[in-house]
Amino acid sequence: MRRWTYVVLGLCFFVFFFGLIFTTSNDFSQDLGRHLKLGEIIVKTHVIPATNLFSYTNPSFPFINHHWFSEVIFYLLTSWFAVNALQVVKVVLLMSTLALLFWLGKQYSSFGPLILAAALYTPLLLDRLMIRPELFAYLFFIYVLAAMTYSEKYLRLAYGLPFVMVFWVNIHISFVFGIFLLGVWLLKLIMKHRSFNKLLSSRAAHLIIISFICLLINPNFLKGALYPFLIFGNYGYSIVENQNLFYLSSVLSNIFISYFFLLTPLTFASLITLLVKRKYSEAFLLSVFTFLAFYQIRHLSFFVFLAIPYVGFAMHSWWIALQNYPWGKQLKTYSDLIALGGSVLLLLSAVLFYSNWFSSTIDLPKRFGVQFTQAYEPGMEFILHNNLKGPIFNDFDIGGYAIYKLYPRYSVFVDNRPETYPAQFMQDIYIRLQEDDSLRKQVFQRYHINTVVLSITDNTPWTKTFSANIANDPDWKLVYFDSAVVVYTKDTSLPDVRNKPDYFQQTIDNTSDYLDLLAMVNSLTVYKQTTTAENAFRKAAKINPRSCIIKRVQYQNLLQSPYFDKTAELKWNSWYCFL
Repeated sequence: MRRWTYVVLGLCFFVFFFGLIFTTSNDFSQDLGRHLKLGEIIVKTHVIPATNLFSYTNPSFPFINHHWFSEVIFYLLTSWFAVNALQVVKVVLLMSTLALLFWLGKQYSSFGPLILAAALYTPLLLDRLMIRPELFAYLFFIYVLAAMTYSEKYLRLAYGLPFVMVFWVNIHISFVFGIFLLGVWLLKLIMKHRSFNKLLSSRAAHLIIISFICLLINPNFLKGALYPFLIFGNYGYSIVENQNLFYLSSVLSNIFISYFFLLTPLTFASLITLLVKRKYSEAFLLSVFTFLAFYQIRHLSFFVFLAIPYVGFAMHSWWIALQNYPWGKQLKTYSDLIALGGSVLLLLSAVLFYSNWFSSTIDLPKRFGVQFTQAYEPGMEFILHNNLKGPIFNDFDIGGYAIYKLYPRYSVFVDNRPETYPAQFMQDIYIRLQEDDSLRKQVFQRYHINTVVLSITDNTPWTKTFSANIANDPDWKLVYFDSAVVVYTKDTSLPDVRNKPDYFQQTIDNTSDYLDLLAMVNSLTVYKQTTTAENAFRKAAKINPRSCIIKRVQYQNLLQSPYFDKTAELKWNSWYCFL
């Protein structure tokens, strides 16, 4: 390809990738609020909390904060600038990671196959594109990988490894992947030198050993360095990001999991090519991170970044092999035209992200732009404004935001960090009390609980059971309901809205986001507001008729209606919704 073709292809991919990552954020519904609160506490007190100070149920339970430094960075950025600065940081970190990744990929592939591999695999990042400490880890991961790959040409690059590992061990628990990469590198050196004395004289070996030692530079010393191997020793609650893809695909409709499975043959073909070309360490790394992606969805992003240069190498090898055939030689003469065609496809794909067609079709709560949404905020403001009496009982999902908005005025019953609570508490108290009404009353009496706040999107079986039970408990009054939060209290001064259809209808009338309307449908049926639930669904379908959630509901409704013969047409026209 000629130089101008490279420039055009590169610019088109930049436009594509920017549209992919520059999205609005609902990260406050995840961990971001808690990260900001912890960062604030660390900055103001100059102390890293070593116990679960946010919870009144287990306030003295010890835990290791393995991402304290990223929390400080997040808090300082929002203090100096604004919360939207975190979106800029996200884009900068991901763009920097990609730039370093392309520089690494030059070792393996020409530009065209590398761009193709990146275009195929980077959409998987959408499932993990949240503002979390993990964002820093992607850059560190590729840096260590690049230092290992280029060690014979540019050993100076490895001089930064000790500093990277010091930052990484204090920013995110994924530093265990840095340990793994350094271990693979050290093993390669041992196999290369085959002599202990020669190994000791190797500068690369010195840097690796120093980097291992630098892991001890953290507030918890050896225990902090070993924490990735200890964390699951007390982990009494199963969360989505720790589940394997086969299980998730059986219980969730997730297009990214389906797409990962679709790419699996390409990944395995690339793995075989690496083995044939005697790239044994690369084949080993690709196989390990492919397994990790299958094993836990949280590792999907690391798999993506590692796969791009290695799949690019395989594609480059296939392209070279094609030149051995007459028709392959002819194909080479059209390389510029092929690259331009790829550029057009990248731009057309980018339109799907910039126009929000993709997100609104597969129902991602992200849009192109920089804004943050705080779905839980109105419910928390209701609690504060009405000065509801504590302590509060909250579900797992909403705990992180409750910390951000309510602490220190209110402490939480539990939050979304299983490792900061005794496993027995999570299993025998938190989960069981939601399934056992008598235990719930005992625990509520023990802690004198007067307010209950729940996320309506918590779809765990125990929370659904709890929601149904408390909705029918006359001792509790439903005083607040919206698309994200429900609040119950024993406060007699506030009206109970359970039997007020007008209240629910007004909430629907004031809601303009179709995802918010869909979120309310199931909760409305709990309160026997069947007509209102139907109104919410109809309004959502009118706002966004191409929504895959709406298509799947319509499909199920048709199956149970006299018009079941139309299901085939619906499924054919919206096939991507049923992957």
